[in-house]
Parts: sequence; C-alpha cells; structure tokens
Amino acid sequence: MWFKQAGSAIDAIRINAISREVRDGHALIVKRRRLVSAPLAQTANLFFRAARHPVFVWADAGEWQRWEVSSFNLLHAEQYRAFPDGTRTVCADILPGTSLAEHFVNGTFGTEMLDAAGSELRRAHQLQSGFFGGPWSHGDPNLANFLFSGQEKHARLIDFEVVHERRLPAMERHVEDVLSFLQDLLGCAPKGTWLDSAQCFLDAYGCDQALRDALRERLRLPPGIPRVWWWIRTNYVPVRSIRSRLERLRGTLL
Repeated sequence: MWFKQAGSAIDAIRINAISREVRDGHALIVKRRRLVSAPLAQTANLFFRAARHPVFVWADAGEWQRWEVSSFNLLHAEQYRAFPDGTRTVCADILPGTSLAEHFVNGTFGTEMLDAAGSELRRAHQLQSGFFGGPWSHGDPNLANFLFSGQEKHARLIDFEVVHERRLPAMERHVEDVLSFLQDLLGCAPKGTWLDSAQCFLDAYGCDQALRDALRERLRLPPGIPRVWWWIRTNYVPVRSIRSRLERLRGTLL
C-alpha cells in the first residue's frame, strides 16, 4: 500500500550521522549533517505540506546548526551546553537518561515519566525564542525525543530537527506539540491504558481551557493525506481504534 510506502520513506530519512566522541577527556554527542541532507529534507517537507502538518526540516546545514545549538542551550544551558563545530556539525554534552520510547520497549515505562514529560514540555513552552519572536516550541516532541533520568525524576527534550512554521501563533504551535506527544503515546500505550496515560500527561502539562478547546478540535481524524500522517505518527494503529480512542479523550476535555 502506498500509505506504508510513504511512512517508510519518512522513517528512512536519516539526515544526520550521530556518534559519541571523547574530546579532551569530555564525552560528547556529535551530530553531522550528511552531504545528501538537502534533498532528503526537501522530500520530507513536501510530504509535510501535503499532510498539512505545519512543520519543516532545515534544508540548509548552517540554519539547522544554529537552530540545534540555540534550542539545546535554551533548554539545558544551566548544566549542559551545545556548540557548533565547522559548518555541518553540532557537539553537545551527553544528557542523562533513557528515552521514553526505549522505556516502552523495555517494559520499564511508568506514570512518573508522563508527569516529567508534561512538566518539561510546559516549562519549554514558557521560554522565549528569538526565531519565533515569542514562546519556543519543539516541533516533534515524540517519546524518542524525551530523555528521562530516574535518579533526577526529570525529563529533557532533545533532537531539534523538525521546526514549526514561524507564521503560527504560539498557541497553535503548543497545541501541535501536545498533539504530537499524544499521537506517539497512542501508538505505544496498550489500549486499556492509553486514556489514563494521556490524561496524566495533560494534567502534568497543565492545559488551560483555551488549549483544551483547541486540542479537542485536533483530536479528529482528517481525510486524505493528513490521515496518512496520523496513521504514521500512531505507529499504524487501525483507523477504527484511533477514532475510538480520540473520541474518548475528547470527552474528557469538555
């Protein structure tokens, strides 16, 4: 089916080569833009536009480098730093923790992780961004892009490859971030636990009524290619199940 082919194409895009290196006795995560990154980014952006998903991937390596460094330092500079290296590379301190996606795979996922993720996303949304001229947003805060440290009981956002379109008001960008997390959660959490997990995350985030109303409008399966994007983001959960779970969550947001 072409739906799965589209999903596989997006999943296969690996714009950066990522490695761990030790420099002057200091361990770092090193992200290098591949030479083929521009056409891959442009392909992803064509799909996002077709799916009416208001994000993009930086096609220019220098713009990506500046955004990656500035976002990392905005969120983590109190303890950790990122810096550019050359024209196509970003180096960053290694953050503690394991991704929420790995915790799901390993069977170690717990509600304290949802509390931490919701609280951290809310904190991040309150930070100011020069690029947006207002509150910051992530663009793709899925489970793999949250690291959870059990010792600290704290979650941290990583991977700033996908960016919201600058024209979007902060409220819309924040709703899209919350929705992205919920989509990924829907695709990972067992059917019987998804609603409780979603509510736990939303409670920790602290949705006000305006955000709840905006989120309710987005908790509906759209037709056409936008529905394909939903299917990809929810890890190919059957459409009937997606619709049922969304209806239940919408009812809790009244």
